[in-house]
Amino acid sequence: MSRVRIWQIVYVIGLSPKIPLGPPNKNIGEAMTEEKPENFTIENGNEKEKKEFKITDHYLVPKHEVMTEKEKEKIMKNFNVTEKQLPKISHSDPVIKEIGAKIGNLIKITRNSQVAEKTIYYRIVSK
Repeated sequence: MSRVRIWQIVYVIGLSPKIPLGPPNKNIGEAMTEEKPENFTIENGNEKEKKEFKITDHYLVPKHEVMTEKEKEKIMKNFNVTEKQLPKISHSDPVIKEIGAKIGNLIKITRNSQVAEKTIYYRIVSK
C-alpha cells in the first residue's frame, strides 16, 4: 500500500442555504493519513470568511491587457473597424473587474495555441 502525504485540506461546507452548517469532522486528517505532520492544517470557513484569489493567476485564464487610447486607435485603424464592429466583453466579467477595465476600454487577450504559438483577440468592454 502506498502512502500519500497531505499538507493541507480545504473543507467546503454549506453549499446550499437549505443545508445547515454542521461541526467539521475532527477525524478528517486521521482518515486521510495515519501520520499527521506538524504543519498539517484543516481550515473551516463560511462565505463571510472565504479567501480571495486572483483569477488571472489560473493557468486556464489567458492574459488580458487594457490597451491605451493610442493603441486602441492604432488597432482600430489597422483592422479598419469601429467600436461597434468589435466583439464585446461584459464589464461584469470577473477578469475585467480584476484588471480594472472600464466600459469602452479595448482589451487584448493573448491565448496560447497548439497550432499557432499564440493567438491575439481584441474585445471592447461593454455593459
